[in-house]
Amino acid sequence: MQEIAREANRGEPRGSVEAMSSSHNAPPVPVEPLPVRQRKGISILVVDDLDVYQDLLVRFLESFGHKVTSASNSHAALEMLEHEEFELVITDIFMPEGDGFGLIMKLHERWPKVRVLAISAGGEFLDGNDSIRTARALGAHAAIKKPFTPPELLEGISRACGVRSEA
Repeated sequence: MQEIAREANRGEPRGSVEAMSSSHNAPPVPVEPLPVRQRKGISILVVDDLDVYQDLLVRFLESFGHKVTSASNSHAALEMLEHEEFELVITDIFMPEGDGFGLIMKLHERWPKVRVLAISAGGEFLDGNDSIRTARALGAHAAIKKPFTPPELLEGISRACGVRSEA
C-alpha cells in the first residue's frame, strides 16, 4: 500500500507497483471484443473507497487516452451509471458504503453490455482469492487481486474486455 501511495504522490502512474499476488485464472466470460489499447478514449468508471487507488487508476488509465471517472462506493457508481454510459467498470469488492458484489449484480442486470473488472485484497470474511472467485461467479468478466502491477491491471482490463493484452 505504501508503494501505491508513493506512486500516486509522485505522479508517475506508469511506474511499478509492488505486487503481492497474481491475478486469478478463472475461465473467461465470453464477451464481444473491445480493443482497449487500440482504440483511445473508452469510458471507464473506477469504483474504490481508497482515494490512493482511485487517483492511481485514473491517472494511469488517462495516460492511455481513456476517459476515466471515479466513485467512492457502489451507490455513487449506480447514480453515475444512470446518467452516463461507461464501457468498463473497475470496481473494488469491499467498500464501507455499498460493496462491489452488489454493484456487479446490478451491472449484470441493468447494464449487461458494460464490462466489469473486479479488484480486491479480500475482506473480513473472505480472502482475496475467495472474493475474486465470488466476483466472477456474480458476473465480473475478470478479476485481479490488490495490490497489482500495471501489467497485471492491463491484462485484467484486456480479459474483461475480451482482448489479448499488448503489455
